[in-house]
Amino acid sequence: MENKLHYTRGYCPIPREQRLLSLFNKLNNNVFNRIITLQPIYLTIFTGFALLLCISISQTLLRISNFSNIHINDFTVILFLPIIILTNVIYLWLIKEWTSLKKKTQKAITVYEETGLLESQIWKKPVITLIQDTLIINYRLKPLLRKIIYQITTYNIVIFLLITAISI
Repeated sequence: MENKLHYTRGYCPIPREQRLLSLFNKLNNNVFNRIITLQPIYLTIFTGFALLLCISISQTLLRISNFSNIHINDFTVILFLPIIILTNVIYLWLIKEWTSLKKKTQKAITVYEETGLLESQIWKKPVITLIQDTLIINYRLKPLLRKIIYQITTYNIVIFLLITAISI
């Protein structure tokens, strides 16, 4: 059975697509979020295959081009660099989005726009909603942010050690 996030509220004038629960579910169902936070083994497998692909491409290119002054390990690192940068950008984007959602959830006053109106509206959260939002922050958002930060740190340490081992 899948663990879903549900909580009750009183009357909420905010349109459904702008509510924090909708934003939480949208971000939680994001493809990058699923790959990185739910199945980090897929990211490790992808990185391993990408490294093997870079090694085989660099060996093939060096055999074809007859560059004698470039070492195969340096060429592999150069080919592998865009994959490392892309993965870090995805991690940083996820951290930014989850942190933004956490900040929105912490606020007692929510600014929103009703559909079709260009003026902003303000809704003050009731006390029960503030308590529920605090629980969501403490038991869902903070652990998820810690997990993403731990994974990006571990990923970069492993990549650094891998590149160091290749360069030797």
